Amino acid sequence: MFKAIYTQNFPPRPTFTSSSIPPGSLKDRVCIITGANRGLGLALTQLLYPTGATIYLASRSLSSINAAIISITSTSPPPTHPATLKPLLLDLSDLASIRSAAATFASQESRLDVMWNNAGVALAPKGSVTAQGIEAHMGINCVGALLFTECLLPQLQAAAQTAPRGSVRVVWTASLMVDTDVPKGSLDLAVLLQFIKEGEGGKGDRELNLPFSPRTLYAFSKLGNTYLAAETSRRWAASHGIHGVAVNPGNCETGMFDVVKKGGGWAQRLGMWVLKGMLAKPEMGALSMGFAGLSEGVCKGDGGKVEYVWPFGRKAWFIREDILSAIERGDAKAFWEWCEGVWEADI
Repeated sequence: MFKAIYTQNFPPRPTFTSSSIPPGSLKDRVCIITGANRGLGLALTQLLYPTGATIYLASRSLSSINAAIISITSTSPPPTHPATLKPLLLDLSDLASIRSAAATFASQESRLDVMWNNAGVALAPKGSVTAQGIEAHMGINCVGALLFTECLLPQLQAAAQTAPRGSVRVVWTASLMVDTDVPKGSLDLAVLLQFIKEGEGGKGDRELNLPFSPRTLYAFSKLGNTYLAAETSRRWAASHGIHGVAVNPGNCETGMFDVVKKGGGWAQRLGMWVLKGMLAKPEMGALSMGFAGLSEGVCKGDGGKVEYVWPFGRKAWFIREDILSAIERGDAKAFWEWCEGVWEADI
């Protein structure tokens, strides 16, 4: 356990680099990167720009997406096979926006080869909720991301019919905090039910008061992403050729923790100031994400095992035994179904 934590905090030099993705190698492939307007998502888009792919940059701010596209396409000299970059308005904190974004994508594309569920929130102040009243970390990082993924299943299936075996993937962003901050044991449904804000009409006007710190809530959502990656493969790999991959990109400065700078307490802000000096550049984390989505070193089987990537682009050689046991006994399946129940209830 200690060695696994140490090597994720202090990873070796990457062997998967930009040269591992040949120019033009993703021509005719379609990708989505959520949160692509800044931080890790922007760095990943920059990494993939010379590949010739069609890449949708999904974010809740069109002006920010367009600014990101301009910053990337103004690269001089331009690559020989530049990607086609397209904006996609998406707010993962609102289920209605998610459905709208999926419909917009489906009206323009018939296939989806790789989906990077990169966008998320971390260390949001206690009481933060989504538009539907779900605790923010769980609602954005898990419930919203899964709804978006399921809405795009037809396009993923279409890509898998012609794409190389194991290349159609849904990448779920996990974290070292799955190892360090998730209490030993599983996150059972009795706990999960607390992540929905109660009150009139299911949304309510009372403050959400969960018995967890923002750090633990974030860690829970990253465990949720690990569960969703495993369950993606269990459900879709053998039957549809769609694989799920969980990835810890590494400790990078991505802007995800900006909410702490704005609304966190002094202790949280001080901790983030100290942490920032230890963070890697987003370009390093993008290598982890690129490896998870594109490397032939993962997704070789039929989805019967958990695919997990460590920084900066390595297959994990350790996953906590209690988490593996929880997945094997059906906790990942139950978590997926709980997420579906949240939006099906139309709270």
